Amino acid sequence: MISLAGAGCVEFSLPGLGGVQPEAPAEGEPATVAVTDFSDKLELFMEHPYLVQGAGAKFNVHLTVLEDGTPIRGGTLTVVATGPTGKTTTVEQAAPRSPGIYGPTVAFPEAGRNEMTLVLKSDQAEDTIRVPVTVYPDEAAATKAAEAAGDIEPEGVIPFLKEQQWKIGLVTEPVAERRLVERLVVPGEVRPAAGAEAVVTPPLAGRVLPPPGGAFPRVGEQVLAGQVVAVIEPPLAGPPGVALLANRAQVQTLETELTVRQMDVEVEIQTAKLELDQARLVYERLASLAARDAVPKKELDLAEHEMHVAESVYEGKLRLRRPYEEARAKLVAMLPPSADAPAEGGQQDGSSSPAMQVVLQSPHAGTVTEAEATQGEYVGVTEALFTIINLDRVWIEARVPEFDLERVVAAPSADFTLAARPGRRISILGSEGGSLIDVGSVVDPDSRTVPVRYQIDNPDHAVRVGLFADVAIETARAEEALAVPESAIVDEDGRPTAYVMLDGESFQRRDLVLGLRDAGYVEVRQGLQEGERVATEGAYAIRLASVSSVIPEHGHSH
Repeated sequence: MISLAGAGCVEFSLPGLGGVQPEAPAEGEPATVAVTDFSDKLELFMEHPYLVQGAGAKFNVHLTVLEDGTPIRGGTLTVVATGPTGKTTTVEQAAPRSPGIYGPTVAFPEAGRNEMTLVLKSDQAEDTIRVPVTVYPDEAAATKAAEAAGDIEPEGVIPFLKEQQWKIGLVTEPVAERRLVERLVVPGEVRPAAGAEAVVTPPLAGRVLPPPGGAFPRVGEQVLAGQVVAVIEPPLAGPPGVALLANRAQVQTLETELTVRQMDVEVEIQTAKLELDQARLVYERLASLAARDAVPKKELDLAEHEMHVAESVYEGKLRLRRPYEEARAKLVAMLPPSADAPAEGGQQDGSSSPAMQVVLQSPHAGTVTEAEATQGEYVGVTEALFTIINLDRVWIEARVPEFDLERVVAAPSADFTLAARPGRRISILGSEGGSLIDVGSVVDPDSRTVPVRYQIDNPDHAVRVGLFADVAIETARAEEALAVPESAIVDEDGRPTAYVMLDGESFQRRDLVLGLRDAGYVEVRQGLQEGERVATEGAYAIRLASVSSVIPEHGHSH
């Protein structure tokens, strides 16, 4: 490994991160070793001279918060040096010398392989990092090791100091395997589910009035199934009013006749019920006597027969009730229901009696999305007074180009994002529920697309009808593919590239071959290895540094 002259804290590591790398000195500077390691919360980049037993060595410790790429600005760093036999030395530094940089001086008590434990307690993060270090018995051994250090410079190294990284908030993430799914993203729209939208229109022309004792429902208001939303009052002297009264009177007459006949049937039912109770009582009494041989078996059999006959007669009478109930229900349904009573304090607005009024009811529960009723206005049978939509379930209708239709007919899953809430991805199929309703059979002649409809539950009514959506329909699957965040990809003259951290202050550009894209990640088929760390925030700044002709000056306050 070689340090660029005048480039400061730059070291190179081909095998990967987390190791200890010797750094060849610039002319006039002692040889140093650079260490890059990671914990759950921190990145450690540390430089130190070749270590000699018992001799104090100054460490330049750079600590970065992994989550946002900021330097540790305060907090205590405790360093514990542990030798091969367990001897320890502890050094504590109460605060960094400058943002992100601590400078403890540590004397290791034993030669050989030691362990250096760094414990940070800061408002930004609390974590522990353990690093193996080599301690030599004397200066001669340390000098010999420094001279024997490799002098290999990886190709295309880009120096990028910690101070530069902290200034832009550079963030890295390891290359790892992820479950990726290829999705076809197409435009879509939220629509009411089939049967969820209803329009309330009057069955006959007349004046429109509020519900008895109430007011018209407003836009956005929830209504129940069967709730009265308005009253229609036909003209008193006009043909509709006369026909309504005549028809209603005829229906009421027929219903009265049916009621009388049903009452006769009810009397017969009650008579049959009394006869059944009596026959059952006689049978039970004889059965009790027969158990003691007090009556002949023939008398018991006759009583049982008479009880069964009484049961059959009773069941037959019960069946006579049903036709009358059904006939009365059909008669009532032949005319719209009338208002039960006038408004509080008398008839509404000088209107006629409730017998001349027809109530309009909501066909189902839902939200009023349109309300066009005006009190006292004369409306015809084609007037749409209210539109009511049940938003408990909605459809997501995606428009799939005919050329891609073959890929989505058997789509196992899908999700969507709304233009109104672009940061939230909502699953349609799978564990989140929802279902594929239909893949259209007709291609739109203008857009050359086919509708693909999904249904989702919408209990909080947060997904509103009419919203535009981007629907991602699953078409292919790549299980456990090597992937990086899309933010790590930098386009260079049409070629996808990424910047890999070789060590704490050096990067390398890699040309990539990409595959599937899914949920903000992209498959890397060639160019990266698992475990390497790529810049996900600030990668473009590294690119600018790579094309700059100026080598950064040594920037650390060591």
